[in-house]
Amino acid sequence: MSPFLWILLGIVLSLLELAHPVMIFFPIGLSAIVTGVFGLLAEYFTKIPYERMLITQLITFFVVSVINILLLRKISKEWISVKTPKSSQPENAILGKEVYAKEDAKAKTMIEVVSPAPILGVTEWHAKVLDDVKKGDKLIVVGHEGGILVCKKASS
Repeated sequence: MSPFLWILLGIVLSLLELAHPVMIFFPIGLSAIVTGVFGLLAEYFTKIPYERMLITQLITFFVVSVINILLLRKISKEWISVKTPKSSQPENAILGKEVYAKEDAKAKTMIEVVSPAPILGVTEWHAKVLDDVKKGDKLIVVGHEGGILVCKKASS
């Protein structure tokens, strides 16, 4: 395959990455460009026509593609990953908070609870209690199941 065709293919794939950003077209396009440049250099220095170097071009393309994909995936994960500070995660705003039972309930049942201070902007929640509780009992939030708090009776 002509080295110029490799380079053209690489440019097209790299531009395709702009339209469909999945971090796969760019590394493969870059590999095609490297293969094209390698083909031009090999033809210039060895005087072997590119038509006879197809296997060498394919091996070069495969090896450079694998290396590019692995390296660029690792780099892109570092660029793209959003590191949320632990203090701003909703779960940390919920755990350990005090709420009060609005009704009597047996263990492992759903009740409504109220918090003296808003938790994530809300004062009344649905909760699953892990212990038997009476109306007005103080509870501690130990987890959540979606939007439902999981609470246990506060030790006195």
